[in-house]
Parts: sequence; C-alpha cells; structure tokens
Amino acid sequence: MCVQPASGCWCVEVWPRTYYLGIGQPAEDKIAAVCLVPRGAEEGATLEIDRDDLQLVANRPVSFRLYSSLTRTEDRPGQVWSLPPVMRACTRTRRSTP
Repeated sequence: MCVQPASGCWCVEVWPRTYYLGIGQPAEDKIAAVCLVPRGAEEGATLEIDRDDLQLVANRPVSFRLYSSLTRTEDRPGQVWSLPPVMRACTRTRRSTP
C-alpha cells in the first residue's frame, strides 16, 4: 500500500496472505488452526492473541504446522477455524552447499 502525503510518497509493506498455526492433530476432512496474522496486516504491526487454551513452554524444542491462505480475508488473530484439507502447510527447505 502506498500513501502519498504532501511531502512525497512512502510505502508500507502488507502481508499478502493470512497465516494460521495448526492445533491438535489434523483430521481427514478438516484442519483445526488459529489465525496468527490476517491478510493485509502491516509489516511490524503488533498483533495480540489472547487465548487461554494456547500455551507456550520456554526452553523446549517445538514443532508446529504453519498454514497460509491467499483467499481468506475476513479472519482475525486468535480465531480458531476448521480449515479444508486443501490448505497446504508452509515448508522450509534446507539447501546444502558444496
């Protein structure tokens, strides 16, 4: 999104996707996930998720499933959804260098 104030033009980066954290075990027909970052959130924005059912344990290894969507535009941080299984988990690939 670009804004044109009187002194010139400056741009604000926005997230083009909505990001979700998978919770529980995925079922065949649904994936339970909590919305972390809604589509259109500005880069550097502080988002608060106040849910008593989500807890973090410090100093322990963790793994989780991260999902994203380009089409879900109305979800808000902290909302839990049953998402369709066509949602793909975000993956990080490792590159080995010779």
